[in-house]
Amino acid sequence: MSNIHEENELELDSPNNDLDENMHEGIEVAWEKDGLVLSQRKYVMDILEDIGMLGCKPSAFPMEQKFKLGIDNEEVPANVGKYRQLVGQLLHLQATRSDITYSANVLSQFGANFMMRFLFVYVIGEPQVPCYFIFGDSLVDNGNNNILVKSEKAYYLPYGIDFQKGATGRFTNGLTSVDIIGQLLGFPNFIPPYATATNEKISRGVNYGSGGGGIRPESGRNLGDRINLDMQLLNHATIVQRVSQLQRNKTFTNEYIKKCIYLVNIGSNDYVNNYLMPNSYPTGRMYTPDQYATILIRQYSKKLTTLYKLRARKVVVFGLTLIGCTPAEIAMFGTDGKPCVESINNVTDMFNKRLRPLVDDLNNGLSDSRFTFVNFSGIFATQEGLPNVPCCEVQSNALCIPNSIPCRDRASTAWYDGFHPSEIANRFLASRSYTALSPMDASPYDISTLAQL
Repeated sequence: MSNIHEENELELDSPNNDLDENMHEGIEVAWEKDGLVLSQRKYVMDILEDIGMLGCKPSAFPMEQKFKLGIDNEEVPANVGKYRQLVGQLLHLQATRSDITYSANVLSQFGANFMMRFLFVYVIGEPQVPCYFIFGDSLVDNGNNNILVKSEKAYYLPYGIDFQKGATGRFTNGLTSVDIIGQLLGFPNFIPPYATATNEKISRGVNYGSGGGGIRPESGRNLGDRINLDMQLLNHATIVQRVSQLQRNKTFTNEYIKKCIYLVNIGSNDYVNNYLMPNSYPTGRMYTPDQYATILIRQYSKKLTTLYKLRARKVVVFGLTLIGCTPAEIAMFGTDGKPCVESINNVTDMFNKRLRPLVDDLNNGLSDSRFTFVNFSGIFATQEGLPNVPCCEVQSNALCIPNSIPCRDRASTAWYDGFHPSEIANRFLASRSYTALSPMDASPYDISTLAQL
């Protein structure tokens, strides 16, 4: 099977200083230690999204063997112009995918729409990494809280109103950012929640996220049951052991899981449902914002080091979102005429400013580690023009009222409920974290680069 991330490497003595790590006419150009790497993965993923095939399962071959096209079995395209455009895109794709040359040229002579779609399924290929593990809170939870007795859940409409499987426990109208990142990495299926992950699926990854979970064990206690980061790491250790038993080779498993992507998006509840609630938690009374950020980073560092000891090497660490711009915080504290609650953003920014240096320290101190920081708040701040109001009617806990009718134009709202982004906002975040448009988006790597290391 040919892989979508197949690349042609040009061995050169030294890099051309005029050639940046970016896209040139659909070809991503990047310098690696072994030379120049050309890739058209993003080019293909954009095409697949455009024609509605991003979630299709891959094919092992580009065209059915002994398949013949001719006037008699030619299917007239519904949109001839679109078909010709796709043929042109396939021909351009041959720059890095010589294995589709024959099939693309055959399709350029006939109008077989169904064969065109078959070839694109082949081009999807295998995921860029063997597996994808996800840790975090309600921003990534895809059903783990469903089985908890007393917890915040999103297992009801209008959550999932735009998701193919309906309400599954995702705290948004459609896909979460980690769902979309999984698609961009080439995974044909969504990563299953730990609560329902079977042996047949765990080798591709597991989602441990839990609404209400935090870095500190007590964070989110006011919300009920939740799975904090310590517990998620324990669950991951169990999964690694199960994978090793299935593969029947501990050495192979240890090397296998080093190649995976690990994504961690957590910390919001350590503020929203801890430090910013001084009447319920002592931290807001005991520490200044600077002291609390320092303590929280120190605790986070230990937990990320634990993840490293479980063989994680490619780790994506998300910063906090602009909590002061969430509809719930705005409704609670007011903004004094400004777009957001600046005092809250100033407090959480102290954590974010320490997170990037933490990533650098981990990379310098842990052998063979490749941690990277995604600037969640910086990316989110660029979505100017989208109002900071919830799309759905919310309860006192800022979650959607069950079975209420959400706003119609969900593509024009940043927030779905009082705290959680809409799918369109999640797509924006996922796209910029996967392929950074600025060095400020992700550092030292964006996710697409990290996957290739």
